[in-house]
Amino acid sequence: AEYMGGLPMVVAIVPLPGGLSPRLARLDQLVTAGELSYYELSPGGGEVVLYWRALEPGADKRVTLDVVSDVPGEYTARAARVYRYYFDEAKVWAQPLGAQVLG
Repeated sequence: AEYMGGLPMVVAIVPLPGGLSPRLARLDQLVTAGELSYYELSPGGGEVVLYWRALEPGADKRVTLDVVSDVPGEYTARAARVYRYYFDEAKVWAQPLGAQVLG
């Protein structure tokens, strides 16, 4: 179902590779600039959950997150996923992110 020609509430869950944590100031900037409606961190901080109240038809959202490296090593996150809120059975999956954190 579409919402005013687009999609209602959309959620993106972005797992971060181990050794990385998000910079909250950047996420706050994205909300203030209207690039996101809201965000939250999963318990333990391993995933950033991004929300948009509605998306225009054909919208292409790209979000650049600032991260801080915590622990040196090579890490691979779980796959990211996007879906309409309350319709998580219709997820779209993305390739996992990888990172090499130098010590």
